[in-house]
This record gives sequence, C-alpha cells and structure tokens, in this order.
Amino acid sequence: MTKDYGIFLGVSLISTQFFSKKCINNYARWALQHYRRFLIVIADTGELINWITLKKISYEEASERIQYRVNCLIKGYKKAIITYEDVDILRMSSIVLNDDYETIYKLIKDEYSINKHFRERVNATIANNIGGLLASLELGNQILKKLSPYIFHELAVSIYLKWFNKPSYPSQVSPSKDALMIDVLSGNLTDVISKLKLKSEEYEYIIKDCHEGYK
Repeated sequence: MTKDYGIFLGVSLISTQFFSKKCINNYARWALQHYRRFLIVIADTGELINWITLKKISYEEASERIQYRVNCLIKGYKKAIITYEDVDILRMSSIVLNDDYETIYKLIKDEYSINKHFRERVNATIANNIGGLLASLELGNQILKKLSPYIFHELAVSIYLKWFNKPSYPSQVSPSKDALMIDVLSGNLTDVISKLKLKSEEYEYIIKDCHEGYK
C-alpha cells in the first residue's frame, strides 16, 4: 500500500558510487511503490563548504566546478527517471533561500555553539565521514568546526522538508545510517525541534542499498 506522503533522498557529490543513474532509477522505482512522491536533493551548498575547506580552492572556483558537476548529474538523473511521475530534483541551494530554512539553520548553528554533547556528536560524524582524508592530509581536529556547516545543512534540509515544505517529505531514504540525523529529528538529542515549536516524533529514516533489485 502506498503511503500518502513523500520520501526524499539526499545526494552527496562525494559518494558517487551510491548515486549513479542506475541507483537513482532504483530508488525512484522503489519509492513510488511505497510513497506518493519522491524527491532527490543534491547537496551542492553543503559540498561547497567541503571543497573550499578540503581542496583549499577559492569560493569562485569551487562554485564553478560544483555547478558543472551538478548540471551533469541533473541531466543524467532526468534521463534515469523519465518514465516516472511524481519525482522531482532539487538543488540544496534552492532550498536554503527560504526564510523558514534560514531560521532552522540558525537554530542548529546556535545549538552547536551552546550544546557540548551536540557539538561532540556533529564533530564525531564529520570525523567518521572523512576520517581517512583527515589522516592523509594531516588535518587536525580544528578542521571539524570549519566543516560543521555541511552537517547543519543536512539537518536543516531534513527538518524543512518534513515540517515546512509543501508538499512535505517526512521520510528519508539513504544508502547508510545517520544516527545523528535520526536523533535530532526525533527530538532526542537537542532542543532544536522544541524551539521550532514542532512536535517530536519518530523519524522515518530508511536504509536502502541502491544496488539492490528493488521490488
């Protein structure tokens, strides 16, 4: 039975093996068998932070390279989902312009500053995601704070799509588990949800390997 709401997938520009055209087709086919609609969100804004910090290139160069890469992805994804209805593709950069989004992002950023446990969880998530890179580039822990906005944007997008976007996307699918995401959106880790005057509830976060034969 199809659920009467949407589900979304966040696409990283780093983990490309999980987000090929074939994978996107698989995700779309599976999602529309279980949900009313499916949304693909490409994390261009978050990736901009990573590229400037880790690749040590200018804002202008990072923007140009990311825009080119995202344009290529969207072109390929549109071909992959051409036979499906109720599937949309958005850039994160188009979501962050919304006033509600700015409010959410600021609350998360402030929570990072005042909530030690939340800050430690964010830093641990970053270190886990790029641990090998940190070691290879001999980057110290001070780099974690510079990369933290990437996590803020990931959390803010999920909150925005669940509670503020019309139509809503209260569920998320991903190739891997994000314990921080689940804890924050369920209201178990920080006061962000209550400060936004939202009702805490279990967050539907589904882990799916895009290479599976979905039925």
